[in-house]
Amino acid sequence: MRKASTFFVLCAAAASQAVVHVNFDSQVNALLANLTGGSGYPPNGGFVTIAGIQHRIAVNAQNRSAGMFVANETKIIPVNVFGVSEVYTIINSGQGAFGQLNGRIEVHGSGGLLETLVLTQGNNVRDHYNGNYNNVAPNVNGTINYGTGVRFDQQKIVLSPAFLTALLTEIRFIGQNNFGNNGTPFLQSISLVQGPTQTLTGTLTLSDTVASFAVPRTIGYSIVQGTTTVHTGTLTSSTSSSPYSITLPAGITGTAVLAFDGSSFLRESHGINLTGTTTDGGFSNLTNGDPDMSGEVDAADIDMVIADFGATTSGHTDVDVSGEVDAADIDIVIANFGATDE
Repeated sequence: MRKASTFFVLCAAAASQAVVHVNFDSQVNALLANLTGGSGYPPNGGFVTIAGIQHRIAVNAQNRSAGMFVANETKIIPVNVFGVSEVYTIINSGQGAFGQLNGRIEVHGSGGLLETLVLTQGNNVRDHYNGNYNNVAPNVNGTINYGTGVRFDQQKIVLSPAFLTALLTEIRFIGQNNFGNNGTPFLQSISLVQGPTQTLTGTLTLSDTVASFAVPRTIGYSIVQGTTTVHTGTLTSSTSSSPYSITLPAGITGTAVLAFDGSSFLRESHGINLTGTTTDGGFSNLTNGDPDMSGEVDAADIDMVIADFGATTSGHTDVDVSGEVDAADIDIVIANFGATDE
């Protein structure tokens, strides 16, 4: 039987580190311009760099700089990025009294991974405005000051090495003790740094198809070492044969099994040896004719194609991806009758 593949996007280049900007614009709830001294902030988003880390300033639907205040509540921000080593946030507060707890940031990863940063006035969070409230935060990772007395402070969370081979699933911004002048934190930006990565390249061939597809086909892939699936994802193909490039953490090395399958194509797998830099995954040629995705080309597949004869929706029964279910599709299934997943 087919196994579902998980999709995630990696922005890193091979053998390098990359910064990924997490977009939470849909959850912002306060214009920066409306805060004390807020006219000094960049008005329409954009990017700022603090202590060498680039941040994207969150904006509202009108493209005006905005933040996410969290007052005695929890906001969950979906992430789903693989192989993250560090998390950087821009968090300040409205008001703030020295020593008061303001909340925490929780970084959640697949397999139950969790890292937490507690936000405490006078330690790593302070009022956004240099005025009458707490202005002390010796343990922020960097600051940008603006002429009207406002600032962006950056926090740094170093993740455990286990995150390098895991999916960072979500970040939770939790407000606590946000009463009176204690301070209410607001989030302005999240930037993720991925650990060193490597590249797996090769050629994917989807057999018995037209040269240029009527619609793209999505093919899942997995990389397995022993009994452990160490990396999964998807590729999108619009031609019968095309090169691919897969980015994965550099720490995954040694022998592994690379497998592809999806749509009307049977699973193909073969051994590879990951080097930690660039690895040639070779050629993967997937057998066609399994539109019911059972893992075998059988009578059920023939019945499906015949039932859809004449359809032009380019579903899985259009096995040659020509744009129409026709006699050519029936011929392909019959020709590959009895073939099974590798």
